[in-house]
Amino acid sequence: SPKLTAEGGPFFFRNIASDAYSGIVLSKWAMERGHRKAALIYNSENAWSRGLESACEDAYPKAGGTWVLKPTAVLNSTDNFGAAIVAMRDAKPDAVFVCLMGRQAGMFAAQAKASNLDVPFYGTDPFSQQEFLDNAKEASNQAFFALPAEEKTDRYGAFEQEYRQRFNAEADSIAAKAYDAVHTLAV
Repeated sequence: SPKLTAEGGPFFFRNIASDAYSGIVLSKWAMERGHRKAALIYNSENAWSRGLESACEDAYPKAGGTWVLKPTAVLNSTDNFGAAIVAMRDAKPDAVFVCLMGRQAGMFAAQAKASNLDVPFYGTDPFSQQEFLDNAKEASNQAFFALPAEEKTDRYGAFEQEYRQRFNAEADSIAAKAYDAVHTLAV
């Protein structure tokens, strides 16, 4: 959340970019790819989602884009995105900014693709999560997300290997950031 930078106090620091920066990066990227009209969906019950929504809502017009309809708010319990998808499809966006966590983002993308909303989906780290990929299926081919690059040091390689052995899965960006945060606190 961008609020953390302003209100975090003297001992607050980040190990991932603020959503304020992510909103700017996604907006510029969409514009560079020719996506001048967009829609946005977010979870109104999730603080992270609201923070990214606010950042994108502010940054996209500043980058030259136009919102084709008001941001669409959903709840934690939302599994059926039909009404939102119909409204977006009728508004004819060039792209959709998806400010939802992994499972929900994947479900939205899959339902949007199945409903012929054939546009790119822009997001951030939740798009790197396995639960996004599991739920989005073929719609993941329409997903574009911005993440800070992972430094591939020997120590990071050891983390990846241990994570893979312990959880029988690849470490996503959130696992890596949590690992870094715990080790920073331990120092």
